[in-house]
Amino acid sequence: MYAIISDIHSNFESFSRFFEKFNGEEIICLGDIVGYGAMPKECIEIMRKKKIPCVVGNHDFSYYSGDFSKFNREYAKSAFLSLKELNNLDLDFLKKLPDRLKLKIGVHNVYVAHGSPISFWEYVKYDTPADILNKFLKITGCDVILLGHTHCPFFKKVKEGFILNPGSIGQPRDGNPNACYMEVDFNEKELKPKIVRYSYDIESTAREIKERGINSFYAERLYSGI
Repeated sequence: MYAIISDIHSNFESFSRFFEKFNGEEIICLGDIVGYGAMPKECIEIMRKKKIPCVVGNHDFSYYSGDFSKFNREYAKSAFLSLKELNNLDLDFLKKLPDRLKLKIGVHNVYVAHGSPISFWEYVKYDTPADILNKFLKITGCDVILLGHTHCPFFKKVKEGFILNPGSIGQPRDGNPNACYMEVDFNEKELKPKIVRYSYDIESTAREIKERGINSFYAERLYSGI
């Protein structure tokens, strides 16, 4: 059994809680380890120690490159504050994350990306037309694509295969404040992923964000899952 996680966004409290919930064998992360939250260093440390396979997300890229030009000014100000928490070793870890992975897992060929197979800035949503999803599967040469970025979980079967988005560990945006990931058995030809939700201490997470001077909006949104 695999756990597919994404968009941790410096939420150390939720990320730590995840390991109390998942009892499977393997974990794959779809990027955005950092951004928004107060504890990027601690989240990177977990990823490094546990050697979790992970692709780079757009926030990870912005942190190691120092380029926040695609984000609004308020986010950039908060990001530069948390960026000070990271040393060269942390930034080098983010820089070395691959932009995609192709894996043979069980009976499936699996393509791992953050946003889409084209760009980690591109959103692929539940209502993305099936012809586009089929195109993605064809160009990757895989029958399963794992992607994040939207912070909203979904699973879709189309002609060419399966598209899975596990939602967000650190900042859900589907109206449910509980952290979210997927459990998947890739030995099954017909995938039946399970969406798993769990609660964590949002109060302390929000307090940490505010105490470190990060924009309070990124704390308040955690309570409502937006």
